[in-house]
Formats: sequence, structure tokens, C-alpha cells
Amino acid sequence: MFDNSRKKFISLFKDKVRKTIRESGYTQTYIPYNKSSNEYLITNSKINYPKCDLGLPIPPKEFRSGYDENDELYIQDSKTDIGKMLDIAGLSGFEIREKMKILDFGCSSGRMIRQFKPFADKCEIWGTDVNAEFIYWCNQYLNPPFHFATTTFNAHLPFEEKYFNFIYAGSVFTHIDNLIETWLLELRRVMSDDGRLYITVHDNDTMEIFDKKNSIPLALYLNKNSFYESARKDFDFFVMNRSKSPLVFFDLQYLKKMLSSMFDIISINPETYGYQTSILLKRKV
Repeated sequence: MFDNSRKKFISLFKDKVRKTIRESGYTQTYIPYNKSSNEYLITNSKINYPKCDLGLPIPPKEFRSGYDENDELYIQDSKTDIGKMLDIAGLSGFEIREKMKILDFGCSSGRMIRQFKPFADKCEIWGTDVNAEFIYWCNQYLNPPFHFATTTFNAHLPFEEKYFNFIYAGSVFTHIDNLIETWLLELRRVMSDDGRLYITVHDNDTMEIFDKKNSIPLALYLNKNSFYESARKDFDFFVMNRSKSPLVFFDLQYLKKMLSSMFDIISINPETYGYQTSILLKRKV
């Protein structure tokens, strides 16, 4: 009787641990495909998704990470974000050239990377993400012309030192809380001496936008949150909603101090990725 009770307790405990490992971003190393199942299948057959003007399939709404559900707006926003990013890089004297290597760090289901198709025949272009489901979709529908790999929450990328000429991270450092510096150092490790790193963040300017445009869904949520109202009065950075998907806000002066120990800051560009500020960096040699 005792042995049966003990076995039952151990079994329940193990089930609880497995569930925690599957569901908690602080214990799992990545987001597994079909994480609640003990088995899964990736089919050879493909769904006939609608395609963008570049001939690439558009992901289903549930794979868009909160971006536009309207197909036309989804694609137009990706063009806008990539266009602004390349313009900012161009102002620094950088342009995409033949044989360059490009990394979309935190590519989700390929919203931005698709706009690099005109460069794909002469450049090596990778997308990485911690969500295996997104990466499986990308490998099924966007490979070729691009390459994709599932990475982890641990600050490591499976590439050689100084491998990439251009790295961008759209709305990624808005969600990294404990390993900010470590991930920045890892991105610096895989960036070439003459390369560029483009990141976007929530900062003081973002909060001012939220004050003026409180019809933005995130602004509506934040402006009713007592922690947000309290934290913004005195902060270097603060984190909200960390058990699910962290929301990270930086004081710009604090962020500049952090970045300047690793990079040369080329430009800081408010409101260039929606309501986020973009920052263009190069490796401090």
C-alpha cells in the first residue's frame, strides 16, 4: 500500500516537473514544437498559403507573433521596417553586397527576412528563433532561399566568430531580461569587424509615444498598470510580465552606457520600428 502511494506520488511529481519544463521560459532551453505532446509529425505535404509579391508563402495568423492579421498590412509593414533599417545602415556607409552573410536574430515566422529575397541568390541569409514551431514553418515554406535554425534561451549562436556582416534583431531586446549583456556580447562575437548590428528597443521615447497615442493596444495595457506607472519614475530598466513574455523598457542613457562598452554606437533613431527606437552599432575593435 505504501509502495503504491509512493510510486503514485513520484509519478505525479515527475509529471509536474515535466509540465514546468515544457511551459516555463525559465526552465526550458527553447520552445519545443507541439510541446504538450510526447510525439509529433512534420509532414512532407504543404499547405497552399497565399503568397506575397515576392512569391513567398505568408504564415497563418497564429504564427505572426502579434503582427497584422491582414495579409496586405502584414507584408507592407515588413517592407516598411526593412526599408527604414537599410536606409539607416546606408547612412553609415554600409550596404548589402555580394557574398555577405546576414542574420535575422529572432526571425519568428519570417516576417522581415522575406524582404531579403532579392539578395538571396548572392548572399547567405539565416534566421534563428527559440520557437521550434516557427523554424519548422520557415524551413518548410521559406527554405530555399533562406536558411533557419532553432536556437535556445541560452546566449549562444551556432556560428563561427565574425561570421555575419549584418545582423538585425527587430523587437527582440524588448523581451530579453536577465541576459541582455550576454546576448549582446554573443552577437558581437559573430559579427565581422566591418559589420553592423541593428536592434530595436522600448525606451523613454517609446513611453512618450504611449502617452500621446494611448489607442495603441500596448499603451492601453501599460497605462492601466500600477507597476508601469511607478517604475517609469525612476529606472535604468524595468521588466514586466516576465513569467510569460517579458516586456523590457530601457532608460536611454543607461542603455547607451551598456552598449558603449561593447560597440561603437553609430546612430539612435526614435520611432523607426513602429513605436520602438532602433540603434545601429558596429563592433568595437
